[in-house]
Amino acid sequence: MAAAAFLIEAVRGSPGRRPVQRKDAAVTDDEFLNKNVLNPYKALQYTISVHLKLARASGIHVHLPDGDVRAAARRYFGEDAVGKGDLDRCMERVSRGARNPPRHVFLLVLEGYSGWPLMEKYASLGIAEEMKRLSRSGLLLTRFLPASSGTMTSLATILTGLAEHGVPICYQESARKPFPSSMAPIFKRLGYRTRFFYAGYLSWQRIGDFVKDQGFEEVYGGGDIGEWYRGNEWGVTDEELLDFVLS
Repeated sequence: MAAAAFLIEAVRGSPGRRPVQRKDAAVTDDEFLNKNVLNPYKALQYTISVHLKLARASGIHVHLPDGDVRAAARRYFGEDAVGKGDLDRCMERVSRGARNPPRHVFLLVLEGYSGWPLMEKYASLGIAEEMKRLSRSGLLLTRFLPASSGTMTSLATILTGLAEHGVPICYQESARKPFPSSMAPIFKRLGYRTRFFYAGYLSWQRIGDFVKDQGFEEVYGGGDIGEWYRGNEWGVTDEELLDFVLS
């Protein structure tokens, strides 16, 4: 009986109700150790799951049912679009740039953060005061549409500049190098050093490898920030994350 219980626990990776998951893997700052967290059976299960997800992806047909990219380019960029050679040149825009660019630029992506505390009619409640201060000294967009219905697909759109198209981009072979519209290489060309901080663990949705592939020079997750035994499945606390960023 004890041997059977041990075998079940080994396969599930946990004695509790919740089995070990891929997002639990990167709990240390050592890549070799993290790769040994999941047992071979769980790793195979996730591999099959991702393969099936990619096989069901609808891709370009979400936006172009006929799949005719050339016709779409002519429709949106004019008759001379095809003659330019590629879509990157069609969509290229040049900015005059800031006269005195800031030393640091912070982009905060807060999942599920509702905008109503920032509205004037709720000011008497006195909540989200620090967020209001940030909005006054930075850039606040009060009318905003989500890029997707999911976390990773929304984040991928923000980081790459590509519209959500029904394909999990973080698993695509084409995402192994930065897209021309990706954020990190653009900021690097402007002279910035790009850093990505994530309170959760970098094994979730392949986010650590994905942002590295998209050009971020430094990538930090929950395993780099806090102790694994103090975190939870969402990673470290906001306080630990922000203190780490400041350091």
